[in-house]
Amino acid sequence: MKPKTRGRVIAITVLGILGTVFVTALARRDTPKPGTITDLNSTELLKRRLQQDTDKVTLIALVSPVCPLCRHGFTDVQSVLKNVSDDRLRVHIVFLPMYPGDSKSRAQTRAEEFNDARVSYYWDGDKLTGKEWQKVLDIDTIAWDVYLLYGPNSYRDGSSGKPAFWMHQLEGVTKAPCLNKAEFESKIKELLATLK
Repeated sequence: MKPKTRGRVIAITVLGILGTVFVTALARRDTPKPGTITDLNSTELLKRRLQQDTDKVTLIALVSPVCPLCRHGFTDVQSVLKNVSDDRLRVHIVFLPMYPGDSKSRAQTRAEEFNDARVSYYWDGDKLTGKEWQKVLDIDTIAWDVYLLYGPNSYRDGSSGKPAFWMHQLEGVTKAPCLNKAEFESKIKELLATLK
């Protein structure tokens, strides 16, 4: 190989490596940090966060970190978020100890499975959110494995009002439909379309 050709090959190789390093650095900078879980000692912290986003569409999921059906629901939420990239959507995933083996460390493992800047994760060891939404939804059991949608301005006064739409995977609950990913995604898009 001629010295001139060899110099060009080396220059192109070096540029390629530098380009790869630059693109990788940009991708890492834009990738959210693994989900951090916030302990809920009351429902007030969650309500304050909901009030901060009154101009957004909000999804709240109350789930067990271990229950197979809840894990399936959590996977459906991840899929919906990948399909709906709108930054006007906020998601609050609250893990509750409702199934054998549920713990904060298991919840942390779930949170690390899916990183999205729009998602906040919580551990509610006392099931406070489940008890509060049990009343809101008027169901006979602690609310868990439920997926709630709130439109804009739902939390302006700080109270836990009825959701605009909700789905669940609870046996015997007939006040809302069972979780269906396509229908849930469609409802999110409908609520987002109401925003200015």
